[in-house]
Amino acid sequence: MISWSEVSALALGVASLAALLCAALGGITILQRRHDTAGKLMGWSALTLLLGDAFHLIPRALEALTGLAPGLWGGVGRMLCAVAITVFCILLLLAWEALSGRKAGFYAEMLSRHSGGLRLLLCLGPIFYSLVSDGDPYAGAAEWTRLLLPGLRSVLLLVLAIDVARLYFKTRQDLPGLQMIWWLLLAAAGFETVSDLGGAWVPALAAAHAGTIVCLLAITLCFVRFTARHSGDIE
Repeated sequence: MISWSEVSALALGVASLAALLCAALGGITILQRRHDTAGKLMGWSALTLLLGDAFHLIPRALEALTGLAPGLWGGVGRMLCAVAITVFCILLLLAWEALSGRKAGFYAEMLSRHSGGLRLLLCLGPIFYSLVSDGDPYAGAAEWTRLLLPGLRSVLLLVLAIDVARLYFKTRQDLPGLQMIWWLLLAAAGFETVSDLGGAWVPALAAAHAGTIVCLLAITLCFVRFTARHSGDIE
């Protein structure tokens, strides 16, 4: 008789494959239909999501299916996925500028550049325990230190997501088909905060990352639908 753990592992594997397939098809479709700057940015945002989650979801699915303990690739996958989400947000900002024909503004660009750059650096922090061969780097330290890096990463992601979402909200009437992006991005940042910060405290909360992927895939779908309505080759 099939156990619940085997069913959940199989479901994780199927969901992982579906997410990767959607991101791949979305990115390739956009790049094929649009050859302008906006199209390239939208397409590469989807492929960035694909690459980040390929390194994150596939090791998790294999670990669940084989029953192996999380190893080096699991830690590397989480790290690369966090980097990919940050790059995805930055590409969204650049895509907005290309689609709207406007500039984000000095303060918006400053916030995005600094918060995104600092988050990329913090994504390489030792909170990814699987990258440390000698065990938990926080062993014997106070509990709050375990939350320090994920807390900073979460705050920076929220700042970056709010900054970019604000731009899409301002022009939601000017870009038909992209009206949902602002709240999908905020929802994705919220889920990722629960996963990253909450997961360091309560491991079960790390599963909230699935909500992040759903929201980001929905943004990719918005780009695909927008591309289907507005195909252009203007640089």
